[in-house]
Amino acid sequence: MLVRQIRIGANAMGGKNKARYLMAAELSPRNTATSINMEQTLYFSIFIFKKATFGLVSNN
Repeated sequence: MLVRQIRIGANAMGGKNKARYLMAAELSPRNTATSINMEQTLYFSIFIFKKATFGLVSNN
């Protein structure tokens, strides 16, 4: 049931995240929620870092 919800969420997100979320769900069924929260946090922190650095560079 949990994996099914994750698949729906992953399909909604699409792209690179789809594979990552499905992989996280299949690798660790017991710690699925934790894995996905960590993955999501990592993804967003990288995204924000990229936006901050390249945003500043492109403005100059």
